[in-house]
Amino acid sequence: MRLLYVVSSIPAFLGMGYLIFFIRRLLTEVLNIRVSNFVTLLIVAVAFALSVPAIDFFRVWAVGYYYFIAACLVFDIISLFIKNDFFKKAVHTGLISVIAVALLIGYGYWNMNHIVKTNFNVSTNKNVKLDILQISDLHLGQSINPQQLEGYVKKMNQLHKDYVCLT
Repeated sequence: MRLLYVVSSIPAFLGMGYLIFFIRRLLTEVLNIRVSNFVTLLIVAVAFALSVPAIDFFRVWAVGYYYFIAACLVFDIISLFIKNDFFKKAVHTGLISVIAVALLIGYGYWNMNHIVKTNFNVSTNKNVKLDILQISDLHLGQSINPQQLEGYVKKMNQLHKDYVCLT
């Protein structure tokens, strides 16, 4: 487990480097604030505070953090080829990235709370007829809590299947 934290700290601190660049650019280019040594130290502290929780890949914070970093990088690259000043300012403030990440996470949240029922018929040469229910991608503790799982289990039990698989 310790090795996982060592390995996952690498992208978190690479992201921290990008956040330092991003915040510094936001202050200097967009808000026209002179960045002194003290302000640079504050920027590093803020970037560090935002990056450390992202070391744990299995937390919601890490998802938002890496999506934001990736969106910023993608939009930064796109802004190199687009001359529109409004677009560049929206990229440099992070506004486009925040909107893109909010839409992506919002869609994921909506999708997580709207269960899709899919029926499959599997045939075999054996003379067996089973009715199996499978629920997957629960992410217990991350996406759903034990009370929500209990509600799902009650609904599944009402279906009276031969087997129930949680994967």
